[in-house]
Amino acid sequence: TLSVTPQRSVLARRAGNGGKPCSSWTEWFKAVWRGAAVSSCEKGGQRLQALQLFDEMVDVCVKRDVCTYSAAVGACEKSGQWLQTLHLLFDMLENRVQRNTATYIAAVIACTHSGKWLQALQLLLEMA
Repeated sequence: TLSVTPQRSVLARRAGNGGKPCSSWTEWFKAVWRGAAVSSCEKGGQRLQALQLFDEMVDVCVKRDVCTYSAAVGACEKSGQWLQTLHLLFDMLENRVQRNTATYIAAVIACTHSGKWLQALQLLLEMA
């Protein structure tokens, strides 16, 4: 059985949601599941499905975090969608999600594989 105090459960349900509680545990569970599914799909080569799940996350309780963004950027990188990786990095800034090395490197790789050397260099400079 799951033993979580009511106070702790409210805090857990607020994580990543701008401080607003989820309306139900079911909603919270679906959001957490989607985040894990995005990452699993990206790692398993199901890139389109990963991106679809990532896009659908705006409809659920918690907002996207650095892990889900990194998985989406990785999926774009492996699909050769360099421009989408840049859009995701910008989206991270807009949503105040801290970029990490993995997100930058995946975007740099996507740009270099597509021959977008200037964009890759700009990302490397930004990362430094």
